Formats: sequence, C-alpha cells, structure tokens
Amino acid sequence: IVDQQNIDRSDNSEGEAALISSISKYGSDIYHKRFINHISELQLWKTTTGGIRRYGDDYVKELIELEKAVLVDNVQPRSEILELARDLGWAVDALRNWKQRTD
Repeated sequence: IVDQQNIDRSDNSEGEAALISSISKYGSDIYHKRFINHISELQLWKTTTGGIRRYGDDYVKELIELEKAVLVDNVQPRSEILELARDLGWAVDALRNWKQRTD
C-alpha cells in the first residue's frame, strides 16, 4: 500500500479549487467543511489508480471490483484483489478512510 505521507497532495490545487467552488454554490458551510476535510483521501486514491481507469486497461476489472466492494457493498475485497492493489501501489486505505469518514 502506498505511504500516504509520500504523495504530494497539493498537485490538484486547481481541481480542488473548482470542487470548493461547486460545494460553496450548492452546499452548506457545514457540508463544505466536511467535504474539504476528506477530499485528500479521495485524491490520493485517484492519484494511485489514475492510470487504470479506461475500459480495456489492465486491471480495470479488478479496480472496479475493489471499488464496488468498499464503496457499494461495504465488505472486505477478496485477498487476491488486495494483494494486487498492494503490488500496484493503490492506496486502498485512503479509499476506505474516505468511505468511512463520509458515511
């Protein structure tokens, strides 16, 4: 699993600014603050899995299975998927943290 401390989370400042703007327009201040506190986890997940998101890419099925298990089914992904995620450097803990904090 990727060490979250070693990922530069400031790379997406322009994208984060756009998200903040959208939340400010459509959400309350309470939601805005909660969202900003947790967006870095989701950005880390996106950064570590970014090269595998197109249909037909290697491991896209495994990525979808892992995201479905964590985000939709709220279950532990299969051990084979977790091992693959570890080997590929996916920040699974960041995805879990984001899910847990936004529930």
